[in-house]
Amino acid sequence: MAGELHSDSSKMWDGLAATPVTASTPKPLLPQLTGLRIIAALWVVVFHMALPGGWLNPLAVSMPQWVSNVMLTGHCGVGLFFVLSGFILAYTYLNEDGKIDRRRFWLNRFARVYPIYLLSLLVLVPLHWQNLSGSGGVKLGLVAGLIQAWFPQFALYWNPPAWSLSAEAFFYAAFPFLLPYVIRLNRPVLCLLGAAIASAALVAASLTAYPELRGLKAIDDQTGRLVIFLRCNPLVRLPEFVMGICFAVLFARSPTKLKPWVPAVMLLVLIFGLAHLTPLLAFAGMLAPIFGLLILCLASSSHG
Repeated sequence: MAGELHSDSSKMWDGLAATPVTASTPKPLLPQLTGLRIIAALWVVVFHMALPGGWLNPLAVSMPQWVSNVMLTGHCGVGLFFVLSGFILAYTYLNEDGKIDRRRFWLNRFARVYPIYLLSLLVLVPLHWQNLSGSGGVKLGLVAGLIQAWFPQFALYWNPPAWSLSAEAFFYAAFPFLLPYVIRLNRPVLCLLGAAIASAALVAASLTAYPELRGLKAIDDQTGRLVIFLRCNPLVRLPEFVMGICFAVLFARSPTKLKPWVPAVMLLVLIFGLAHLTPLLAFAGMLAPIFGLLILCLASSSHG
């Protein structure tokens, strides 16, 4: 098996020896992925506004069921971001052995993300300053340290959407260790990994949707924490990020040029699936393979 993996990894780079692919080598731009990022952001915003109390909720309730389902599965847009993040980072840093200057990578990520993140926390001080005494200060420390997503009871504290950045911080920490491993996997193993991620996500979705399956129906507090754990914990969401890395490796091995209509069809298939998926069962990990295929199609249609 080790020989097969090494052989497959070597073949991956056949024909690229004249122009080694490194993090410092400029890569072709993939503008379609920027558009996908915008769509994902809008999807998440619509989801929050369509919840009870949101100004889009009356519209979501009055619309046909399939439209309402698409709106109320918008939390899966975060999963799309995670897959996209793994793909873009791997695409940017892919080289023959997958080795990365870890210190430089982590410093670059910190400088890119944390200043804006800190500013977003400071903006909310007027809303929370009265809660800073006692345990409030400890909870804020977890949020400021980007580790709140590890604790279900604190994951949504101060700035609820910030849990996703807490998860991303863990992904960034793990990425330099993950890439050299994934780059050595052959195609069948990559496909099996994707199937395992989707299967595990189906179990998590079932636990989220049906309390009786986890024996916690009468314990609201623990039930709520388990749901938050399944939706926010960085280890639970890590497979979506890994899925993005896997698709980036597949793209590097065979960067085929696709017609623009292919990703359009993929997007329509995704919308059709969401329209017939109960929002409570919609778990982003289940959709990670579809997200990965959509990203792969868009990247291939961009690649010249």
